[in-house]
Amino acid sequence: ELAVGVYRIVCSASGFQQITIDGLEQTVGHTRTLDLTLRVTGLTQQVSVSAQTSQMDETTAALGARIEPRQFKDLPLNGRNWSTLTALVPGAVDTGGNNQRPNRVPGVSLVPAGGRSIDGWINPAAFSLVTGSGYGDTPRNLARGPGLWQADLGLAKYIPIAERVELRFSSQFFNVFNRAQYGQPLADFSSSTFGQIIGTVNPGPVGSGTPRQMQFALRLEF
Repeated sequence: ELAVGVYRIVCSASGFQQITIDGLEQTVGHTRTLDLTLRVTGLTQQVSVSAQTSQMDETTAALGARIEPRQFKDLPLNGRNWSTLTALVPGAVDTGGNNQRPNRVPGVSLVPAGGRSIDGWINPAAFSLVTGSGYGDTPRNLARGPGLWQADLGLAKYIPIAERVELRFSSQFFNVFNRAQYGQPLADFSSSTFGQIIGTVNPGPVGSGTPRQMQFALRLEF
């Protein structure tokens, strides 16, 4: 029980706004009920998220990536130079590598010691890597790949059947001798397959440089 008098009521709790009531008079036999609502205040919440994320440049929308030499070696290029692929992608830049010509070693033949073969068409010992910030002295079109030739044959026979009706039988043979038409040797000096020939000049199903093909046709003309 409270004595008769004038009181000051202070209500507080951690994280809530304090309420103060002054001049509350308490008289004899008087029961007083106070309904107080404390407002939330001063509440802070901290959430920490940690994860490994890729670095992002917020100043530009351009994308970039580094491609390792192994990824180039696995491409099915059939003897073509991979550096020409950069022309197909806007903004792609070759930072060195295959576009840098090596130095020519004086007095060393371009032909391997055992002669030219698909396993060694150009002698790697005839070149050396460029050191420092200079440029290689190897000129353009220094070496030549294997030559290409093939023999094609066509035969046709007309067989008359009636006055205005005849039967035509024709046959065509491409690359009659089935000569292997090798592609160009690899020209990437930084590759372990430099100077080797690993593909044919035409990997497609038709055209010059394919394996031997035969075609037969029968036509009725009237």
